[in-house]
Amino acid sequence: MSKWYDSDRRALWFLILFAEDRLGWKEDFLEAVRVKNKLYKDFINESLLSAARSMRLSITGELGVISQLLHVASSVVLLESDRGRVDVTLSFIRETDPFQEIDPSVVLTSVALYYLICSAEHDFKTDAANLELIRHIHSRLNQMNWFIGVDAMKKLGFRF
Repeated sequence: MSKWYDSDRRALWFLILFAEDRLGWKEDFLEAVRVKNKLYKDFINESLLSAARSMRLSITGELGVISQLLHVASSVVLLESDRGRVDVTLSFIRETDPFQEIDPSVVLTSVALYYLICSAEHDFKTDAANLELIRHIHSRLNQMNWFIGVDAMKKLGFRF
């Protein structure tokens, strides 16, 4: 059975997260999290849904929602990686065009958030209400260019 990210295996966002010589997450990272620690996976998805509900309710509260989303993504990176792998990954990002003008930690956090949101879209494919909420976040982040700009999004292989 194919995975939701099969078509993205060669995309730079996938290689940043999963390549052995970078962050080195195991493929199916969130599936492994669900088996290893279901509460952690549920926490991630519930955090995304909570942010989506808040975003739907108020544009003025959007900055707080964005902060919440970035916190979830950066927490996952820090909890599931070691300092050496994060440093190697940040160096790789810093040396890759067109990222030289962007803080590499912003790129890495955006990549992790992109993965979490795409995974949540897959997880909620049979739950129309929650899927619509997650897709709304995805759409809003696309409008904000994922905090990194269109050129960087294209280079990473984000679908928008």
